[in-house]
Amino acid sequence: MKKLLCLLFIPLIFCQCNKYRDKTVVNRFDKELINVLSNYSDSTALAFENKYSDFLSIYYSAIMKGNSNVLDNTSKLKFISNCVDNPNFNELYNDVLSKFEDMSSEEYALTKAIKNYSKLFDIPFASAIFTHISPFGYSIITSDSLISVSLDNYMGSDYKGYKGVFYNYQLPKKERSRIIPDIFKGWIYAKFPNSANSLIEGMIYEGAVVYAIDEILDDYNYYEIIGYSKKQNEWCKDNEQIIWDAIIKSNHLYSTENIIYIKYMNEAPYCSALNGDVPAEIGKWIGYKIVSKYINQTGFENLTGILNGDIQTIEILKTYR
Repeated sequence: MKKLLCLLFIPLIFCQCNKYRDKTVVNRFDKELINVLSNYSDSTALAFENKYSDFLSIYYSAIMKGNSNVLDNTSKLKFISNCVDNPNFNELYNDVLSKFEDMSSEEYALTKAIKNYSKLFDIPFASAIFTHISPFGYSIITSDSLISVSLDNYMGSDYKGYKGVFYNYQLPKKERSRIIPDIFKGWIYAKFPNSANSLIEGMIYEGAVVYAIDEILDDYNYYEIIGYSKKQNEWCKDNEQIIWDAIIKSNHLYSTENIIYIKYMNEAPYCSALNGDVPAEIGKWIGYKIVSKYINQTGFENLTGILNGDIQTIEILKTYR
Protein backbone atom coordinates (compact mmCIF):
# COMPACT_ATOMS: atom_id res chain seq x y z
CA MET A 1 0.00 0.00 0.00
CA LYS A 2 1.42 3.34 -1.03
CA LYS A 3 1.70 5.92 1.74
CA LEU A 4 1.67 9.67 1.26
CA LEU A 5 4.30 11.28 3.46
CA CYS A 6 4.65 14.84 4.69
CA LEU A 7 8.28 14.79 3.81
CA LEU A 8 9.54 13.74 0.37
CA PHE A 9 12.83 11.95 -0.20
CA ILE A 10 14.99 11.15 -3.20
CA PRO A 11 17.72 8.50 -2.97
CA LEU A 12 21.23 9.76 -3.69
CA ILE A 13 23.91 7.52 -5.10
CA PHE A 14 27.18 8.35 -3.42
CA CYS A 15 28.66 7.53 -0.01
CA GLN A 16 30.82 9.47 2.39
CA CYS A 17 32.21 7.58 5.36
CA ASN A 18 32.95 8.99 8.79
CA LYS A 19 30.98 7.38 11.58
CA TYR A 20 32.16 9.60 14.38
CA ARG A 21 33.12 13.24 14.58
CA ASP A 22 33.67 15.75 17.34
CA LYS A 23 31.69 18.54 15.71
CA THR A 24 28.77 18.42 13.34
CA VAL A 25 29.36 20.67 10.34
CA VAL A 26 26.47 21.81 8.16
CA ASN A 27 27.83 22.14 4.62
CA ARG A 28 26.32 25.30 3.11
CA PHE A 29 25.86 24.22 -0.50
CA ASP A 30 23.33 27.05 -0.89
CA LYS A 31 25.79 29.74 0.24
CA GLU A 32 28.73 28.43 -1.72
CA LEU A 33 26.62 27.97 -4.84
CA ILE A 34 25.48 31.59 -4.90
CA ASN A 35 29.05 32.77 -4.22
CA VAL A 36 30.31 30.81 -7.21
CA LEU A 37 27.54 32.10 -9.45
CA SER A 38 28.08 35.71 -8.32
CA ASN A 39 31.88 35.66 -8.56
CA TYR A 40 32.42 33.12 -11.29
CA SER A 41 35.90 32.10 -12.34
CA ASP A 42 37.33 28.86 -13.61
CA SER A 43 39.23 28.28 -10.37
CA THR A 44 36.30 28.95 -8.01
CA ALA A 45 33.96 26.86 -10.15
CA LEU A 46 36.44 23.97 -10.22
CA ALA A 47 36.85 24.05 -6.43
CA PHE A 48 33.07 24.05 -5.98
CA GLU A 49 32.60 21.21 -8.46
CA ASN A 50 35.26 19.12 -6.75
CA LYS A 51 33.61 19.57 -3.36
CA TYR A 52 30.01 19.09 -4.44
CA SER A 53 30.30 17.10 -7.67
CA ASP A 54 27.78 14.33 -6.94
CA PHE A 55 25.35 16.53 -5.03
CA LEU A 56 25.54 19.16 -7.78
CA SER A 57 24.33 16.54 -10.25
CA ILE A 58 21.39 15.62 -8.02
CA TYR A 59 20.55 19.26 -7.38
CA TYR A 60 20.65 19.99 -11.09
CA SER A 61 18.55 17.06 -12.31
CA ALA A 62 16.22 16.11 -9.44
CA ILE A 63 15.61 19.49 -7.81
CA MET A 64 16.12 22.06 -10.55
CA LYS A 65 14.75 19.69 -13.22
CA GLY A 66 17.61 20.18 -15.64
CA ASN A 67 18.22 17.94 -18.64
CA SER A 68 19.58 14.67 -17.28
CA ASN A 69 21.60 14.14 -20.46
CA VAL A 70 23.85 17.07 -19.58
CA LEU A 71 27.00 15.65 -17.99
CA ASP A 72 29.49 18.50 -17.64
CA ASN A 73 29.31 20.59 -14.46
CA THR A 74 29.93 23.88 -16.28
CA SER A 75 26.68 23.49 -18.22
CA LYS A 76 24.86 22.52 -15.05
CA LEU A 77 26.05 25.62 -13.25
CA LYS A 78 24.99 27.78 -16.20
CA PHE A 79 21.50 26.27 -16.12
CA ILE A 80 21.22 26.77 -12.35
CA SER A 81 22.43 30.35 -12.76
CA ASN A 82 19.61 31.04 -15.21
CA CYS A 83 17.10 29.64 -12.71
CA VAL A 84 18.47 31.76 -9.88
CA ASP A 85 18.24 34.85 -12.08
CA ASN A 86 14.44 34.46 -12.11
CA PRO A 87 13.21 37.42 -9.97
CA ASN A 88 11.02 35.27 -7.71
CA PHE A 89 13.70 32.65 -7.15
CA ASN A 90 16.33 35.31 -6.63
CA GLU A 91 14.23 37.03 -3.98
CA LEU A 92 13.65 33.73 -2.21
CA TYR A 93 17.34 32.88 -2.33
CA ASN A 94 18.28 36.22 -0.80
CA ASP A 95 15.63 35.85 1.91
CA VAL A 96 16.93 32.40 2.83
CA LEU A 97 20.55 33.48 2.97
CA SER A 98 19.59 36.43 5.15
CA LYS A 99 17.60 34.33 7.62
CA PHE A 100 20.13 31.51 7.72
CA GLU A 101 23.31 33.54 7.67
CA ASP A 102 24.51 31.48 10.62
CA MET A 103 23.52 27.90 11.52
CA SER A 104 25.76 27.32 14.53
CA SER A 105 22.71 26.70 16.74
CA GLU A 106 21.63 23.86 14.45
CA GLU A 107 25.16 22.46 14.40
CA TYR A 108 25.25 22.47 18.19
CA ALA A 109 21.86 20.77 18.43
CA LEU A 110 22.85 18.17 15.85
CA THR A 111 26.05 17.35 17.72
CA LYS A 112 24.10 16.46 20.86
CA ALA A 113 21.34 14.68 18.99
CA ILE A 114 23.67 12.49 16.93
CA LYS A 115 25.28 11.24 20.13
CA ASN A 116 21.82 10.24 21.39
CA TYR A 117 21.03 8.64 18.05
CA SER A 118 24.15 6.46 18.23
CA LYS A 119 22.94 5.06 21.57
CA LEU A 120 19.66 3.92 20.00
CA PHE A 121 20.74 2.53 16.63
CA ASP A 122 23.62 0.52 15.22
CA ILE A 123 23.13 2.16 11.80
CA PRO A 124 25.57 5.11 11.56
CA PHE A 125 24.09 8.55 11.12
CA ALA A 126 24.77 10.58 7.98
CA SER A 127 28.43 11.50 7.54
CA ALA A 128 27.51 14.76 5.78
CA ILE A 129 24.70 17.28 6.20
CA PHE A 130 24.04 19.83 3.45
CA THR A 131 21.66 22.74 2.92
CA HIS A 132 20.09 23.76 -0.38
CA ILE A 133 17.18 25.78 -1.80
CA SER A 134 14.47 23.95 -3.78
CA PRO A 135 12.39 26.26 -4.09
CA PHE A 136 9.48 24.86 -2.03
CA GLY A 137 10.28 21.36 -3.21
CA TYR A 138 11.72 18.47 -1.25
CA SER A 139 12.24 19.37 2.40
CA ILE A 140 14.73 16.61 3.10
CA ILE A 141 16.90 14.57 0.74
CA THR A 142 18.65 11.43 1.97
CA SER A 143 21.22 8.97 0.67
CA ASP A 144 23.20 6.12 2.17
CA SER A 145 25.27 8.59 4.16
CA LEU A 146 24.01 12.10 3.39
CA ILE A 147 21.15 14.43 4.27
CA SER A 148 20.35 17.77 2.67
CA VAL A 149 17.83 20.28 4.01
CA SER A 150 15.88 22.67 1.81
CA LEU A 151 16.03 25.81 3.95
CA ASP A 152 13.31 27.62 2.00
CA ASN A 153 10.80 25.30 3.70
CA TYR A 154 11.71 26.66 7.16
CA MET A 155 11.33 30.42 6.77
CA GLY A 156 8.65 30.81 9.45
CA SER A 157 4.87 30.57 9.28
CA ASP A 158 4.53 34.28 8.51
CA TYR A 159 6.93 34.30 5.57
CA LYS A 160 5.41 36.28 2.72
CA GLY A 161 6.53 33.81 0.08
CA TYR A 162 4.32 31.05 1.49
CA LYS A 163 1.10 32.92 0.73
CA GLY A 164 -0.83 31.06 -1.92
CA VAL A 165 1.68 28.20 -1.93
CA PHE A 166 0.82 26.37 1.30
CA TYR A 167 -2.41 25.92 3.23
CA ASN A 168 -2.71 27.63 6.61
CA TYR A 169 -2.62 24.31 8.45
CA GLN A 170 0.78 23.57 6.88
CA LEU A 171 2.43 26.80 8.02
CA PRO A 172 3.25 25.78 11.63
CA LYS A 173 5.61 23.16 10.19
CA LYS A 174 7.50 25.85 8.29
CA GLU A 175 9.27 27.13 11.39
CA ARG A 176 13.04 26.95 11.78
CA SER A 177 12.58 24.81 14.87
CA ARG A 178 11.34 21.98 12.62
CA ILE A 179 14.71 21.50 10.89
CA ILE A 180 16.29 19.21 13.49
CA PRO A 181 13.25 16.93 13.99
CA ASP A 182 12.78 16.70 10.22
CA ILE A 183 16.41 15.72 9.69
CA PHE A 184 16.05 12.74 12.01
CA LYS A 185 12.61 11.90 10.69
CA GLY A 186 14.03 11.82 7.18
CA TRP A 187 16.95 9.63 8.23
CA ILE A 188 14.75 7.14 10.09
CA TYR A 189 12.26 6.98 7.22
CA ALA A 190 15.13 6.19 4.85
CA LYS A 191 16.81 3.58 7.03
CA PHE A 192 13.62 1.92 8.28
CA PRO A 193 11.14 2.10 5.36
CA ASN A 194 7.46 1.84 6.20
CA SER A 195 6.25 -1.65 5.26
CA ALA A 196 2.82 -1.35 6.89
CA ASN A 197 -0.14 -3.00 5.18
CA SER A 198 -2.89 -1.75 7.49
CA LEU A 199 -3.78 1.37 9.42
CA ILE A 200 -2.74 -0.07 12.79
CA GLU A 201 0.61 -1.20 11.40
CA GLY A 202 1.16 2.29 10.03
CA MET A 203 0.15 3.86 13.33
CA ILE A 204 2.66 1.71 15.19
CA TYR A 205 5.41 2.43 12.67
CA GLU A 206 4.84 6.20 12.79
CA GLY A 207 4.54 6.04 16.57
CA ALA A 208 7.93 4.34 16.72
CA VAL A 209 9.44 7.07 14.53
CA VAL A 210 8.08 9.74 16.88
CA TYR A 211 9.29 7.75 19.90
CA ALA A 212 12.80 7.47 18.44
CA ILE A 213 13.04 11.18 17.65
CA ASP A 214 11.72 12.02 21.12
CA GLU A 215 14.59 9.99 22.60
CA ILE A 216 17.13 11.58 20.27
CA LEU A 217 16.14 15.21 20.87
CA ASP A 218 16.44 16.61 24.39
CA ASP A 219 14.68 19.90 23.70
CA TYR A 220 11.43 18.67 22.11
CA ASN A 221 8.28 17.05 23.43
CA TYR A 222 6.83 14.09 21.55
CA TYR A 223 3.75 16.06 20.50
CA GLU A 224 5.91 18.85 19.06
CA ILE A 225 7.64 16.26 16.89
CA ILE A 226 4.24 15.32 15.45
CA GLY A 227 3.44 19.01 15.01
CA TYR A 228 0.87 19.43 17.79
CA SER A 229 0.52 22.36 20.13
CA LYS A 230 0.36 21.83 23.89
CA LYS A 231 -3.38 22.51 23.74
CA GLN A 232 -3.91 19.88 21.04
CA ASN A 233 -1.89 17.37 23.01
CA GLU A 234 -3.92 17.96 26.16
CA TRP A 235 -7.14 17.54 24.20
CA CYS A 236 -5.93 14.23 22.79
CA LYS A 237 -4.91 13.01 26.23
CA ASP A 238 -8.34 13.88 27.62
CA ASN A 239 -10.07 12.10 24.74
CA GLU A 240 -7.67 9.23 24.05
CA GLN A 241 -10.10 6.45 24.97
CA ILE A 242 -12.92 8.06 22.99
CA ILE A 243 -10.69 8.38 19.93
CA TRP A 244 -9.54 4.76 20.20
CA ASP A 245 -13.11 3.52 20.60
CA ALA A 246 -14.18 5.53 17.55
CA ILE A 247 -11.44 3.96 15.43
CA ILE A 248 -12.52 0.49 16.56
CA LYS A 249 -16.23 1.15 15.96
CA SER A 250 -15.49 2.50 12.47
CA ASN A 251 -13.76 -0.80 11.59
CA HIS A 252 -10.76 1.21 10.42
CA LEU A 253 -8.06 -0.27 12.65
CA TYR A 254 -7.12 -3.11 10.32
CA SER A 255 -8.17 -1.37 7.11
CA THR A 256 -5.76 -1.72 4.18
CA GLU A 257 -7.38 1.07 2.17
CA ASN A 258 -5.04 3.90 1.32
CA ILE A 259 -7.79 6.51 1.66
CA ILE A 260 -8.38 5.45 5.26
CA TYR A 261 -4.67 5.59 5.99
CA ILE A 262 -4.45 9.12 4.61
CA LYS A 263 -7.37 10.35 6.71
CA TYR A 264 -5.65 9.35 9.95
CA MET A 265 -2.00 9.98 9.10
CA ASN A 266 -1.63 12.94 6.72
CA GLU A 267 -1.55 16.69 7.23
CA ALA A 268 -4.96 18.37 7.19
CA PRO A 269 -6.97 20.84 9.29
CA TYR A 270 -8.40 17.86 11.22
CA CYS A 271 -8.75 14.08 11.03
CA SER A 272 -11.37 13.64 8.30
CA ALA A 273 -12.13 10.05 9.37
CA LEU A 274 -13.49 11.27 12.72
CA ASN A 275 -15.27 14.44 13.80
CA GLY A 276 -13.89 17.94 13.32
CA ASP A 277 -12.48 18.22 16.84
CA VAL A 278 -9.80 15.58 16.29
CA PRO A 279 -6.44 16.98 15.10
CA ALA A 280 -4.97 15.66 11.87
CA GLU A 281 -2.32 12.93 12.11
CA ILE A 282 -4.08 11.49 15.13
CA GLY A 283 -2.86 8.07 14.00
CA LYS A 284 0.71 9.11 14.79
CA TRP A 285 -0.29 10.40 18.22
CA ILE A 286 -2.11 7.17 19.12
CA GLY A 287 0.75 5.19 17.59
CA TYR A 288 3.23 6.93 19.87
CA LYS A 289 1.12 6.08 22.90
CA ILE A 290 0.95 2.43 21.85
CA VAL A 291 4.69 2.19 21.22
CA SER A 292 5.71 4.04 24.38
CA LYS A 293 3.68 1.68 26.56
CA TYR A 294 5.12 -1.36 24.82
CA ILE A 295 8.73 -0.19 25.09
CA ASN A 296 8.28 0.89 28.70
CA GLN A 297 7.24 -2.67 29.53
CA THR A 298 9.59 -4.61 27.25
CA GLY A 299 12.71 -2.46 26.82
CA PHE A 300 14.43 -0.09 24.38
CA GLU A 301 15.96 -2.96 22.44
CA ASN A 302 12.57 -3.56 20.81
CA LEU A 303 12.47 -0.16 19.10
CA THR A 304 14.43 -1.35 16.06
CA GLY A 305 12.22 -4.43 15.85
CA ILE A 306 9.10 -2.28 15.75
CA LEU A 307 10.54 -0.02 13.04
CA ASN A 308 11.52 -3.06 10.99
CA GLY A 309 8.07 -4.62 11.43
CA ASP A 310 9.59 -7.68 13.13
CA ILE A 311 7.26 -7.64 16.14
CA GLN A 312 3.69 -8.80 15.68
CA THR A 313 1.04 -6.11 16.00
CA ILE A 314 -1.01 -8.21 18.39
CA GLU A 315 1.92 -8.42 20.79
CA ILE A 316 2.41 -4.66 20.78
CA LEU A 317 -1.30 -4.00 21.32
CA LYS A 318 -1.44 -6.24 24.40
CA THR A 319 0.23 -3.49 26.44
CA TYR A 320 -2.06 -0.70 25.21
CA ARG A 321 -4.70 -0.63 27.88
